[in-house]
Amino acid sequence: MKQKIKIFLIAFFTIASLAILILSAYFLINPSEQPPEQGGVEIGESPPSVISFPTDTAENFGKKGNESQDAKNLKENLISKLEGGSGTIYEESGYRVDYVQAADTFSIEILNPDYGTVKNLAFQWFKEKGFSDTDICEMKILFYLSRGVKTYYEQQGEALDFNPLFENCNE
Repeated sequence: MKQKIKIFLIAFFTIASLAILILSAYFLINPSEQPPEQGGVEIGESPPSVISFPTDTAENFGKKGNESQDAKNLKENLISKLEGGSGTIYEESGYRVDYVQAADTFSIEILNPDYGTVKNLAFQWFKEKGFSDTDICEMKILFYLSRGVKTYYEQQGEALDFNPLFENCNE
């Protein structure tokens, strides 16, 4: 009985952590702030967001986590330096790869406005680590825009349909 309760609690907290991570990414990309009535932006306030977020992301992300045993072994090797915790695994000028232990998720911060190229570089990085295309698509990997990149698009006034998952993995 204690074992069932323990499994239930682990599953509950993992799902709750995942929901918080997805909601955080959603609200980071789509803030609920309304522009001032005068049409301008008050000093210290953010301009209205021009970034949209696909509505089926949570559903698609929830289907992930079915990677092969080889991928699980590669992932364990990759995160072993974190000693059972969360932290940064890799960083270069365009992106940073973090592992979030509570959600068993790779979180990739995009540091360059050319997010399509950055996503391709991150995909190649996982391939160089030995993961197959299928396993990369099955792993829990979530992208988010850095504050600087988000501000760049808001200042440009460009509408951005940002998908926090790998596009070539969507079915």
